[in-house]
Amino acid sequence: MSTFLWQDDRLVEDSGDAGLLVADSWLVADGVTRGLSLHHHRFTEACERAAGPSAEEVRRFLKSAAALVPGTGRWFPRVECGTDHRLRLRVRPAPERSTGVVLMPHPGPDPRRDPRTKGPDLVAMQALRASAAEFGADEVLLRTGVGTVLEGALSSIVWWRGDRLCVPDPSLPVLDGVTRRLLVGLAARRGVPVRPERCDLASLDGLEVWSLSALHGIRVVTGWRECELTAGPAVRAAEWRAVLHP
Repeated sequence: MSTFLWQDDRLVEDSGDAGLLVADSWLVADGVTRGLSLHHHRFTEACERAAGPSAEEVRRFLKSAAALVPGTGRWFPRVECGTDHRLRLRVRPAPERSTGVVLMPHPGPDPRRDPRTKGPDLVAMQALRASAAEFGADEVLLRTGVGTVLEGALSSIVWWRGDRLCVPDPSLPVLDGVTRRLLVGLAARRGVPVRPERCDLASLDGLEVWSLSALHGIRVVTGWRECELTAGPAVRAAEWRAVLHP
């Protein structure tokens, strides 16, 4: 991994670190990224909310950052605005992509401080995932205090009811997931109805459930841990993955 600091209107190699106010990352496959402008917009808006660098400065930073990511191979760069209000780029090789995921519900309410911003809770969410691995799970499902399904620790969660693609109600405290937004747009172009829902865990039993992220795209929930749910058959994922993935 190579780390760069935005300094004097350019990126310079750096080994420093800071707590995260904002972070964003995306898959670059041979120079191609799905929804890059959406990632840039989300990062810029979050920096503004955090009273970080100006939108114009972030724009120049992101343009320089894009130029430093190699145009061949698979990369998973991360841009950051630290608690020191400085901008950083981490150029990282992309981990292997997987197509399935085992999900475990978090036993308590959503522990995040700022669920609509990617960054400040990142370390805590990574720790949740690490804890879930001890139970044979790959991802943690977050819920409200009354049990309403929200999203994964580091992914968006969607599900199918018949021919309807279901997403968490937008009034719920969830991140504006770029992959989820791309998927909803694809559904609209295909004439597939999209239904916002407030649902509890039990109502996902037997359904085709997907975990969405910039790295993996669509991952089918193939199993559940620490609950009595059964994973539904993956009848749609392959077709949609072929269109959505870079």
